[in-house]
Amino acid sequence: MHPTMPGDAISFRRFLGIALTTLAVLSGVLVSTAPAHGAAAPCVGPACDTIAIADGAGRFRPLNNVVDGGVAADFSFGGPGIPLMGDWNCDGVDTPGVFSGGTIKVRNTNSSGAPAKTYSFGEATDLPLVGDFNGNGCDSVSLYRPNEGRVFLSNSLSSAAPARVYYFGNPGDRPFVGDFDGNGIDSVGLHRVSTGLIYFRNSNSQGVADSSFIWGDPNDLVVAGDWNGDGRDTVAAYRRSNGWFYMRLSNSSGIADAQLRVGTTAMVVAASGLSRPTPAAPGSDLPTFAVDVEVYAGTSLKGAAAAHPAGTVFRVHGEHETQSVRPKDGQVFLGAPGAVLDGNGVEDAFSGSADDVWIVGFEITDYDNGAQHGAIHAEGDRWVIWGNTIHHTTGTGVKVYGDGSVVRDNNVHHNSQLGIAVAFADGEVVEGNEIAYNNWQVAYSWGWEAGGTKFWSTNGLVVRGNWSHHNHGPGLWSDHDNINILYENNVVEDNYAAGIFHEIGYDGVIRNNVSRRNGFGHDSWLWGAGIVIAASQNLEIYGNTIEGNANGIGLMQQERGSGAFGEYLVRNVYVHDNTIRNSGLTGAARDTTSNAIFSSNNRFESNTYVGDVSWAWNNSAVGWSTWRSYGHDDTGSYTP
Repeated sequence: MHPTMPGDAISFRRFLGIALTTLAVLSGVLVSTAPAHGAAAPCVGPACDTIAIADGAGRFRPLNNVVDGGVAADFSFGGPGIPLMGDWNCDGVDTPGVFSGGTIKVRNTNSSGAPAKTYSFGEATDLPLVGDFNGNGCDSVSLYRPNEGRVFLSNSLSSAAPARVYYFGNPGDRPFVGDFDGNGIDSVGLHRVSTGLIYFRNSNSQGVADSSFIWGDPNDLVVAGDWNGDGRDTVAAYRRSNGWFYMRLSNSSGIADAQLRVGTTAMVVAASGLSRPTPAAPGSDLPTFAVDVEVYAGTSLKGAAAAHPAGTVFRVHGEHETQSVRPKDGQVFLGAPGAVLDGNGVEDAFSGSADDVWIVGFEITDYDNGAQHGAIHAEGDRWVIWGNTIHHTTGTGVKVYGDGSVVRDNNVHHNSQLGIAVAFADGEVVEGNEIAYNNWQVAYSWGWEAGGTKFWSTNGLVVRGNWSHHNHGPGLWSDHDNINILYENNVVEDNYAAGIFHEIGYDGVIRNNVSRRNGFGHDSWLWGAGIVIAASQNLEIYGNTIEGNANGIGLMQQERGSGAFGEYLVRNVYVHDNTIRNSGLTGAARDTTSNAIFSSNNRFESNTYVGDVSWAWNNSAVGWSTWRSYGHDDTGSYTP
């Protein structure tokens, strides 16, 4: 399911929709609030298709679902051309591609970087069609030649001759792709702009349409997807003139069954998104290591590390108890499937000041590491902690000092104090982790140091794509002299305190995160917000979805003194283009005698507010009109 044309585009978990250079301003499709014909409603989850937004210049923004949106990633790839999304490597995950002048580039991760494959296929004026056309579980790029009404079907990502060529439709029809009969094989559909006629075949062959009907406005961008997880693809329409995406849950004429606001340009951020699944084991982007030493159950891993030189690569099999390893520089520890380190009461699994250590693919549990100490306690530079499950320790799952370390794709849960901590470090990356149920026994006061994360005195820390949920404390917390921090594309849900909490810190960006149902354990005044800024300055907060939290986005001034980069003041905080739903108060408040927070270039612009919300400014809670009279959200909107 992947049609495409130049310009702004909408793409799907299984395909990319046709992008139009221009769309006329048209009357709206009638939209109902419930599915017609008894069809199940659009759903959230791996069985349901979702969409992405692409701009034709190489920027991609996949959304988490079509129920309430949510930006799952934001990256650039491939440069100008017709954007594509497809499962190129058969792993069940759609990733980007670009068709430009008969050249196709594809990438196997939703991130910026070099193409995994580049090849030539078709002519510059062809329209690429992405789908699984032979039922093998892999997507390929076929072509529709609009001036001839001809399909060139390919089942491989290669320059080989088409597997099949056939005529279908009239010149000028716009193609889309879907599995319309649920047989696991995609086929081609067409949209006749002049009449609004939609028609398709259930096989990739010449012949009359198996289904045809009128739906939507003639100039809508028509695509297809499995919006309700029933195994069959149905049509949807993107109307750029008003920014809405309309879904039909049966392939028939009638009113739209559901809709999602996606905006009229490629830069619009959608609403709340699907929670991240449990992080997967390290994938194909894990470097290949030549194993030097195999370590089996009954052999001391600690002793093996001590006995072998720096740079040794170990592969560890089976279950090992009471191991507390002190790596040497460059040593690599790879957990074979089922590798377990059970501390059985010793302090930590890995620790020390060596540099360039890798720890990959272990289950690590039952370490008695205690407060402010990690079961993995990295004090050297450039540690890589990747794809581990770390749980049920008495302190913190992972604690990292030193510079340039990466904590990636770990599942860190049910640790007694914190999930992940980073301190006194430059250039760290905390990415793609699940951080859940930490401080689960409430053994520590979260206001001291407990919950999902704690970041202390970092410079250039990147916190990206994590799922932090059900922690007794903040979901993601940076406290004390953090500067140049980036929070992006995280999902933060159901935490006891604030979702994202930046406290007594400095410059940073908080963008494209989803924060839901946080803060109800600490919800007085502006605390307990989806995003809380406390005594911190020089921040930009944008593109976030804040939904169902105790409060929305809160700026709080306190008397906190000064730190490494100046006074701890709330100033130069720019909050814009966020969506805030049913989340109490948004705005600024002071917990001090000074009113400086209200005259320090702290501003809110172009935010969207929906439902049960209100605002705080100048020491009081205010309504929408008063809020705007203070100069905020002149271009924002509020829907009660």
